[in-house]
Amino acid sequence: TSSVKIYQCDEARKCLHPTALKEVRLSKDHTFIQRVNRMILDIYAKVLRDEESNDEEKGFINSTSLPILRILAINAAYKNDAHPIAISELGEIIAHDILLRYIENVLNLVLENLAQIKSAQISDEAIKEFKENILRTHQLLLQERRTLLHQVQASLAVIERTKKMEEYVYNKFSGDN
Repeated sequence: TSSVKIYQCDEARKCLHPTALKEVRLSKDHTFIQRVNRMILDIYAKVLRDEESNDEEKGFINSTSLPILRILAINAAYKNDAHPIAISELGEIIAHDILLRYIENVLNLVLENLAQIKSAQISDEAIKEFKENILRTHQLLLQERRTLLHQVQASLAVIERTKKMEEYVYNKFSGDN
């Protein structure tokens, strides 16, 4: 169980000083990562049955830059139901990626609307500093996403090599060589 603070705006228009309204306790089943894990399991079941994903699942797949279907197909092809990538591990990586994409989209929206704020603002210096901070944050997000993608690619490469070695060993000892 985790607790999360819910904030409320101090006024409807600007919301410059939000206040903590209450603390809500979430069970593990209601966390974002658990929702992601359930979606992955649903998609994985459809991969195993060779069924098409529904619109919600397609939206989920498109919400991340990670090759979810490829990863799940490799897991499905792996022998003896021993999944080389645990669903919980995959869920955490995908949840992280979705969150990074969301933050990146928010930052882009803020940058787009910064010009409107600039026209109403007296001092350009504060806006310039704010914009520089957003751009630095954007760069950090991109760096985090690259790191995440490299981790996934490295995991997929290890899985592929392991699968090839497994096939080689199987063929060598089964006399098909």
